[in-house]
Amino acid sequence: MTLLATGGCASTQTAENANPDDPWEGFNRKVFAFNDVLDRYALKPVARGYRTITPDPVETGVGNFSPT
Repeated sequence: MTLLATGGCASTQTAENANPDDPWEGFNRKVFAFNDVLDRYALKPVARGYRTITPDPVETGVGNFSPT
């Protein structure tokens, strides 16, 4: 009888609760994937182009700019 009563307490872990420490894991993975694609195909080429066409003194000036 005790075995029957405690059998209901045993359960399998679902994919949704795979890591209870991070309930946002699925959302975070999707955001990371989006950011990775955005960086690879849009932001990196723009940064490389900027670095190629911008003279070094201008890059230094932009890098030194600090809003107060």
